[in-house]
Amino acid sequence: MSKEKRPSFELRKIIWDIAATVGKDKPTEIQRQLDIELEKRRQAGKFFENAPKSLQTITSIVKGINELDPEIVVTKLRSHVWKLRDDYEIIKQLAEEKKQISGQNIQNQDQGTTSQNLQPQPHGISDRQSEILSRLNKYLNDIEGIAQIMTGSAVFNHPKEDYRELFQRTLKLAQEELVNGRLFLPIDLVKTVEAFFQKITEMNLEFETAIDVHTPDGPERAKYWDKARTIAFQEIPRILDRIEGQARTIIADKVKPTVLGPSIEVTPRRDSDDYYLEVKNNGNLAEFEAQIEIMKDATGYHKGKLYLGWWEFGQGSRSTFGNVDKIKIARLETTIPPRGVQAIADFFMKLQLYYMYKSGVEKPYLWDSTSWTTSENNAIPKPGYILKVIITSNPPLREGKFIREYKLDFEGFSEIAII
Repeated sequence: MSKEKRPSFELRKIIWDIAATVGKDKPTEIQRQLDIELEKRRQAGKFFENAPKSLQTITSIVKGINELDPEIVVTKLRSHVWKLRDDYEIIKQLAEEKKQISGQNIQNQDQGTTSQNLQPQPHGISDRQSEILSRLNKYLNDIEGIAQIMTGSAVFNHPKEDYRELFQRTLKLAQEELVNGRLFLPIDLVKTVEAFFQKITEMNLEFETAIDVHTPDGPERAKYWDKARTIAFQEIPRILDRIEGQARTIIADKVKPTVLGPSIEVTPRRDSDDYYLEVKNNGNLAEFEAQIEIMKDATGYHKGKLYLGWWEFGQGSRSTFGNVDKIKIARLETTIPPRGVQAIADFFMKLQLYYMYKSGVEKPYLWDSTSWTTSENNAIPKPGYILKVIITSNPPLREGKFIREYKLDFEGFSEIAII
């Protein structure tokens, strides 16, 4: 069974709005109202993302509002939605403080003075920049939704022409938005959006080839169809996650001018036979947790496993620090074979993954990969993994939830580029 993709922020906003109206403990009613709302938006040509399939996912999304930075809640969500938060009173107090500060700024401008109690805004986003980010985010999420509708069917026939036309029209709007607003955006974000356009164009080329009447039926047509679907459901969401993370960093610079929350730099390292992620906190003290998922396994043995990361200095699944800690990922074990086997192999090699199933355990467990030998006739594939790492913190990271994928094998440990 394929895993549901992570819902966009726009879809989560719709779910939170409904939950605040009908009750956060009524997932069945929330799902029913969501289906009605999304159908209205589809007919109006405004939103094309699919609703979560399970009540468990709905419940998880509703609870997930507590993971948002309080500043994001106040600035991006309507006030009646705030009551879904466990810290509702704190959110109200923060909103009131922001209102008072805003009023003080207006008063100072009228008087031609500058308050000595308020720090000046850093290089935050302008109103123009905010508008560009908002429109671009909507266009890109709409493109993703339309692409998944176009490629989601297992039947090799033409979808409704209006979806194909809508795809091209929305893509054109997004590209024009970037052309007109690229000077207002950081170059890193511009490059990531351009990577999105390259990848979605590749998806469309594969899709059009798959449905072309001149493409031979059977394996040839299926090859193009599967490639288009893989891009739409796996690669595009990964790029959108990166875009959302970069956009949140820009927003955080504006909405948090005087508060330096936790903000991390993560670097994959290999020290002799040890593989780890070096996590540097450039902000205030915070408690961190890492969740790791094995996306691919060269031998197929551990694929799909989900576990907690082990922090070296925190000595557990969680670590509180204000400078640097390490997430122990794996170690390389090399052994000399028995005397009778030395004629066909110099040594055996295997990777051992550090993992934890739950917090509170005193030491990590180890998962062994299959052993691999240096024999020229060795038919066993070299062990290797693609790992998705998600790092969260309390208080939340300024840049939002950290999500990256890494390649791990005998040769090294490195971050996977988004394109």
